[in-house]
Amino acid sequence: MLKTDQDSLIQATLAGDPQAFQALIEPHAPGVYGLALQITRSPVEAEEVLQDAMLTAYAKLNTFRGASSFKTWLYRIATNAALMRLRKAKRAPESLPENWEKPADPRPWTGDPEAWFAREEFRQILNEALDSLPEIYRTTFWLRDVEGLGNQEVAEIMGLSLPAVKSRILRARLHLRDQLAPYFEERLRDAS
Repeated sequence: MLKTDQDSLIQATLAGDPQAFQALIEPHAPGVYGLALQITRSPVEAEEVLQDAMLTAYAKLNTFRGASSFKTWLYRIATNAALMRLRKAKRAPESLPENWEKPADPRPWTGDPEAWFAREEFRQILNEALDSLPEIYRTTFWLRDVEGLGNQEVAEIMGLSLPAVKSRILRARLHLRDQLAPYFEERLRDAS
């Protein structure tokens, strides 16, 4: 979305146009849900965070000053809402369902069954590796490497310094590398 489009949608929303707000937030909803899911580890809680974030953004839109992008501002609201839910719940995060990334294919047996099983096996191992990341690294990793946000945007969303973001991303990547290395080593041995 171009900045001028974003600005005009914000102005229209502030003037009372609900369709403008829908158009403003709609492109960001999947990313906000994904971020909330990474933090809460619960699809139900992630839905709640998405709703909370959208309601808060609507209620506080008049406080948005444009110092950062709307997306960064919205992700910061969602991050705060998700962390608040975790603090209130004071419980261990739930594991993600195996098919959290996309709906299961209703025809899993079409094509190459061996390739399908290999993808499912890797998805499970990757989810386990992500689950083993401490929350402070998982959220930073998700924002940077999955959502594709820049380090500065991640720093603004997380309320961290740029060096802290870089450090957390590096630690997350190293942790994931260590967790996934045995899987790839085994695959290489099997291929030989």
